[in-house]
Amino acid sequence: MPAPRLLPSDSELRHLVEQGLTHQQIANWVLENLGQRVSRSSVSVALSRAGLSKEAMRYKEELPWKVKADHLTEYPARMLRLLGRRRADIELTAEEDGRLDAWMEALEERDLVVAYSPEAGFLYVDNDEKGDGSNGIPIRKRTISEDELPVADGDS
Repeated sequence: MPAPRLLPSDSELRHLVEQGLTHQQIANWVLENLGQRVSRSSVSVALSRAGLSKEAMRYKEELPWKVKADHLTEYPARMLRLLGRRRADIELTAEEDGRLDAWMEALEERDLVVAYSPEAGFLYVDNDEKGDGSNGIPIRKRTISEDELPVADGDS
């Protein structure tokens, strides 16, 4: 006997997606309306099986580098993805808006941009190269090479 279905029918899932709910919002809806706790990833799998998954949003302007998987969850990457969502007119939560605004203001106050190095991950560097921060995106588009990385105190 198969396990009972915890998620709503494919047609109900389609309706929730059409309303613009995120996978996490659908998981929250299931808990509130059906009394079943499901993970965001369970919702993602169900949407994929039902053929309701959208292609993942790409942030080619905000994250133009080939980023190693280990670095994808670093704070600058998360903020740049939020910026990409804002620029695509995707509604952010009040918390996301506030966090992104504060981060952008701090970069501007310190005259910094985000750079990326495959060896070190994301770095904050001076906004001093041509093209830094263009289009309102606080990044250095070129990848930082290993020999450009700051030397830690005590290293020779």
